[in-house]
Amino acid sequence: MSFWQDDLLNFEEIGTSFTNLATEQVRKTELPQQLEVLRKALTEGKPHDRVVVLIDELDRCHPEYAIAMLEALKMVFGHSNFVFCLFVNAEYLENLAAHRFGKSAAGERYLDKFVDLRLALSATPEARKAATKALALEQLDVGTPLGDRPEFSADAAADLAGEIVSQSDLTFRQVKRVLERVELALRCYPSLPLDRSLLVLLAFQKAGHEHGNVRIRRVSFNRANLSREVAERFGDFDTFGTDGRTRQHEREQFIKQNCPELRGLPFSTYAAYGRQPREDGEKWHPDAEVILGLGPTYISRHEEVLKATHALIATEAK
Repeated sequence: MSFWQDDLLNFEEIGTSFTNLATEQVRKTELPQQLEVLRKALTEGKPHDRVVVLIDELDRCHPEYAIAMLEALKMVFGHSNFVFCLFVNAEYLENLAAHRFGKSAAGERYLDKFVDLRLALSATPEARKAATKALALEQLDVGTPLGDRPEFSADAAADLAGEIVSQSDLTFRQVKRVLERVELALRCYPSLPLDRSLLVLLAFQKAGHEHGNVRIRRVSFNRANLSREVAERFGDFDTFGTDGRTRQHEREQFIKQNCPELRGLPFSTYAAYGRQPREDGEKWHPDAEVILGLGPTYISRHEEVLKATHALIATEAK
C-alpha cells in the first residue's frame, strides 16, 4: 500500500472518529438540553411536569422503519420526566427484530431493552361486543331498509355484529374493514331495500373465509334460512287435497319459525327482488310473497351487492 493510500485511510479513520465524537456530544449534552427545553415548554403552567408520548401502530410501519424508530428512541427513553407508551403487537416486533438482528442469547427479548412495564390489553367478549355495536351504529344507519320493523333497523344489525365479534377471533382492525364494506354496500345501493343484518352476517362469514385461521361461530339469524332451495320446496301454491294441506302447514311453520317479519312488506320490496304483480290484479298470499317474492333471490342478491362492493374496493386499491 502506498504512502498516499495510508494517509487516505488515516484521514477516513480520523473523520469517523470526529463523527462519533460529535454524535456522542449530541447524545450526552445537546439532546438532553433540547428535551428539557421542550418539557418545560409543554408543562409550563400545568399541575405536573411529566410529558407522556403515545406511539401507536408502530407495528404497521415498514419493518425497517419500525426498528430504526425504536433504535433512535433509545436515546430519549431514559430522559427524566418523559414517559413513552408503545401500543404495538409485541410478538410481531419481536419477530422483526429476530429477523433483523438474530435471536438474542438467554431468551432476552428485543423490546426488553426499551420497555420497563408491559401491559396486555385483552378485551373481554362483552367489551368487544359493545365496541363493535357502537361502531356499527355509526356506519350502518344508511340506505333503504328492507322494512320498517325493528328487525331491519341499524340497531338490530349492530346487535348482530356485536354478537358475531364477541364469539370470533377477528381483530378490531378486521372488524372495522368488514363494517366499512357493509356501509359502502348500503351507500352504493341507496334505493335498493336491503337487509342490513343479512349483509352483516354474510360480510363476517366472508371475512372468516378470507382469514382462514379466524374462528367465527354460527349465530342465531334464522332469516338466513330463506334460500332458493326453500323457495323450490314450498313454492307450489296450486296443490290441493291432503298433499296441499301438508305442504301449506310445513310452509307456514317454516315462515313462523324463521322469518315471520318478512310477511307484509311493501310490494315494492318484493318487486325489487323479482316478484311480479298478479295478472288478475289481486294481492298475492302473504306466504307467497315471502317464499316466491323473496326466497329465490333473498340471499343471492345480498351476496351480489357485497361482491360488487368488494370488487370496487379492490379496483380502487390498484
